[in-house]
Amino acid sequence: MLETPSPVTDSPSAPTVPTPTGSNAVGRGIAVAAALIALGNIMSSVLGQVRNSIIAQLFGASPDSAAYVIASAVPNTMYDFLVGGLVSAALVPVFSELAERDPHELGRVAGTIFTMISLVISLAISVIWLLAPQLGMLLTSTQPNGLIIRPLATGLIRWMAPALLFMALTGLLTGLSQARHKFLLPAFAISLFNIGMIACALLLHRQLGILSLALGMMIGALAQVVLLLPTARGIPLRPSLNLRQPEVRRILRLYAPVVVGISFSVIGTVVDRRLASGVPQRGAAAIMGYATTLIQFGMGVITSAIALAALPTLSRQGVDPNNLGAYRRTLALSLKAVLLLILPAAVGLGVLARPIIMVLFERGAFTHVDTGVTTLALLLYVPSMIAAAIDQPLIFAFYARKNTLLPNLVQGAAIVTYLVVALSSVGRFGMYGLIAANVAQWTMHALIMLVLTHRYLGALVGQRLGEALAKGMLASLGMGCGIALLRWLMGDPPTHSWALVELLAGGAIGAGVYALCAALVRLETFELWVVGLCHRLTRHS
Repeated sequence: MLETPSPVTDSPSAPTVPTPTGSNAVGRGIAVAAALIALGNIMSSVLGQVRNSIIAQLFGASPDSAAYVIASAVPNTMYDFLVGGLVSAALVPVFSELAERDPHELGRVAGTIFTMISLVISLAISVIWLLAPQLGMLLTSTQPNGLIIRPLATGLIRWMAPALLFMALTGLLTGLSQARHKFLLPAFAISLFNIGMIACALLLHRQLGILSLALGMMIGALAQVVLLLPTARGIPLRPSLNLRQPEVRRILRLYAPVVVGISFSVIGTVVDRRLASGVPQRGAAAIMGYATTLIQFGMGVITSAIALAALPTLSRQGVDPNNLGAYRRTLALSLKAVLLLILPAAVGLGVLARPIIMVLFERGAFTHVDTGVTTLALLLYVPSMIAAAIDQPLIFAFYARKNTLLPNLVQGAAIVTYLVVALSSVGRFGMYGLIAANVAQWTMHALIMLVLTHRYLGALVGQRLGEALAKGMLASLGMGCGIALLRWLMGDPPTHSWALVELLAGGAIGAGVYALCAALVRLETFELWVVGLCHRLTRHS
């Protein structure tokens, strides 16, 4: 599975009406924060692709790599269940208010949350270690492929479990930092995680085999904690279990509905991994993993950066229900910025899918046949990239208003959609049926969130988001045609070097054509970005 706003009055043909100084300041603050997060995400994503390329080279689409993908669902799901959802849904919104109001109270509340989560995670690690064989059975099929993968996955689950504690501490420190508008170190922390995995894979794969990746997870997660500890400087953190603090209770109340949503996701993850381990395609789970990492690359660089940067601002603006104009403008700005970048990214990823996969993965144990299968998988996944990109800012918009229930109930409907499509199509289409189910899940979630945002927040009225979507699609289509023409002239890449040339040329031409098309259709967000860039360059010249 893919793991994971006031009306504008100026017309397209009229000069842009200057927004108030406060709105400009908010926009610049979000832009700077998003740029820092995006820069860190780019670095970590590049290292993540290096990590995946090394895994592909060393293990290919083998039972070992499939077992790694399946086993990693356990610590990742537990992290999402106990920490990941807590950070965005409750910690950042509440911590953002406390950071402005009373740093000492922030320290007391944060100390309680850190202590409580550390104890719960330690217990969870013990349970995972003891129940690893049962978890392996749950996540793998009884088909021949699943029976081969099962013992490998069981061993990996045990080796990966200790990393969960450091992953949890990293998540909590990240939430505390973002609430205080400290984005730099958290943005680059994930890079250390990837570096740890890369180092262990290269140095220890002959001695430990696929277990080297599990050791790399633990070393990388520990390095993240060490990097982020200075971000808590100035906050009087003290171990405590005082659950009677009003803000602690508030955090737990906000988090309770998230548990419901993540529970739905756990069901979907278990079914997905179990079905993927039993389909007839060789290494289907690994192939799906390689394809989704490319989708998540764009998501991390673009959507996560913008959504996370906007969340603290939305959390402050959404407190007063009688003055939501600034909140709606911020959300609209976030969505338009996401559309500006995610549409060309999705089109470019689709048109350049084959050379991208050749350059990143096709070497060693990853064969030319695996490239063809992964290319098709990636093409089928691309629509989910756009749906998920629109979805995430809408989820955070509800979290900022302290409404964590609705987005997580929507997750239930999305998982039901996944299960219906997956169970009805996996027998006939195998791995491709599971991919179609993933796309249907994300699309359903995004559509429902759009309806709820319009109904409960009124945040989409008069924001010209439809115009931004149409113009962005038109500019992206022009870009896609330009890249497709280049690929037709150059032909399918026969070698890695030719694939790299085609990829670099396609990326450069695509960026140029998109910028030209965006200017011709007068894409509002693009024009604002150009004006802001020119203003910055003029000021420093």
